[in-house]
Amino acid sequence: MISRRQEPKSTRKKINVWIVDDDPRYRTAVSDELNQTSTVRLSKSFGNSQSFLEALRTDGKRPTVVLLDIRLPDINGLDAIPHIKQVCPSLKIIILTAFDNDAYVFKAVNEGADGFLLKHSSAGEMVKAIASVAAGYKVMDPKAQAKFERIAPNGLGSTGHLTVREKEVSKLVLQGLTLPQIAQQMCLSLNTIQSHLKSIHTKLHVHKRSELLIKLFSIHSV
Repeated sequence: MISRRQEPKSTRKKINVWIVDDDPRYRTAVSDELNQTSTVRLSKSFGNSQSFLEALRTDGKRPTVVLLDIRLPDINGLDAIPHIKQVCPSLKIIILTAFDNDAYVFKAVNEGADGFLLKHSSAGEMVKAIASVAAGYKVMDPKAQAKFERIAPNGLGSTGHLTVREKEVSKLVLQGLTLPQIAQQMCLSLNTIQSHLKSIHTKLHVHKRSELLIKLFSIHSV
C-alpha cells in the first residue's frame, strides 16, 4: 500500500484524477490518501478497462490524469492505451504496476504513456507525478529510469545539441503526433519535418522510432 507524506498547501484547483485497478482495497487506499492532499481529487475508480472507457466516452467531467494498472481482467492497461487516446487524446496516463519489468516499461512508452510508477510509491510521489504529467512533463519511477539507461542506445544523452526546430519536432513526436500532424502544427512541409527527424535520429544515435521514443521519454522525464 502507499504511505502518506505531508503535501504543501495550495490554492490552485485540484487536478481531477481517475484510477483503474482490479484491487478494490488498493483503489480505496489510493483514493483515501490522495483526497487528503491539496493538489489532487481522485473522483472515480474502476476495476476494469471497459467500464473506464465507457465512462470516459460519456462523462462530461473527464479527468486530467488517469492512474492505470497493467494487470486488468479484460483489456490490460498497456493494450488499453490506444483506446484511451482515441477517446480522449489529451488525457495524461500514468501506468501503475507492482513489477519494474523491462517489457512493461518499453511498451508503456511506445503506446504513449506519460508516466510509469511502481505501486508502492508514496502518496507524495504520486501527487508529484500527477502534477508533473498534468503540466506536460514525463515521469518515470527511478527503478524504471535505471532500466532505460541500460537499454537506451549509446546512453540517454540530452537534446541540448538539437536545433530549436529539432527540439520542437522531438517534443511533438513524444506527444504521439504523426509526421503529417507535426507538419501541419508547425506550418512546415512534410519533407522538412522528415529532414528534421532524420537529423534528430543522427544526433541522438538512434535508428528506430521505438529507440527514439525511449531516449526522448528519458530525457524529458522529471
